[in-house]
Formats: sequence, C-alpha cells, structure tokens
Amino acid sequence: MPRTCQDGRFRRCGAAPAGVCQYFGKPFCAAHGAVYDDGQEVCRRKACAAKQADVARFLVYKTRALQRNAFGACGAEGCLAKFFGQCSRCKAVFCTDHVRETRESKVISAGSDKRMLAVCDFCRGRKAWR
Repeated sequence: MPRTCQDGRFRRCGAAPAGVCQYFGKPFCAAHGAVYDDGQEVCRRKACAAKQADVARFLVYKTRALQRNAFGACGAEGCLAKFFGQCSRCKAVFCTDHVRETRESKVISAGSDKRMLAVCDFCRGRKAWR
C-alpha cells in the first residue's frame, strides 16, 4: 500500500498521509481529506463525502424510527398503524404501508445470490445499498 497521499488524477500529491479514507481505502494528506474527532477518516472525493452524509442521515433516521417503535408506533413518521414487518436494513418495525418486499441480487464467487428482503421506503431509496 502506498505511504503517501494518493489524491490527484494524473499526478499524485505525494504528501505525508493524515489518514486512510474509510470508503475509498487510499491514504490522503490533511489538505485532501479530514480525520474527525469520532475516528472517521474521509478523503475529499465527492463519492466519499456523499457516503459519509448518507450514513449520517441513515443513523438519524434509524434512531428516530426505533424511538417510535419503543412507543408502539410504526417506524414511519406520523404513522400509528400496527406493526407488520421489520426492515432488513435499519431493523425498525413498520406497518404494511411502510415496508415492502424487494428482490436483492448479490454477486458472490460462484455467481449471484438472489433473495427477498423486507425494506422500508427510506432504506430502499438509499444509494449506498445499491
């Protein structure tokens, strides 16, 4: 693995690394990324910044959905319907209107694995899962 900053398309920065991007897996210097107080290390690539923002939104959503579940309500905002199924991704419980079955294909070494999952509307829309 390189021991210098890997930022740059045609010419690498080469400065001493400040961290290794948790999404891209390449080292970056202080000018080309950030090491956060909570231990996250994210480079300046747009895709990595988008993933970091997506994870932050997901964690807020998940916390709120699980809080609603703790009071016996569907995980969807403003819905008081009875529970039906649990989202395979965020693990919150939802009514029939807010969780649906979806087919997921996963590439494995021997081909692909197709399975059905219960997924809430929020998790279905997340690009990070695609």
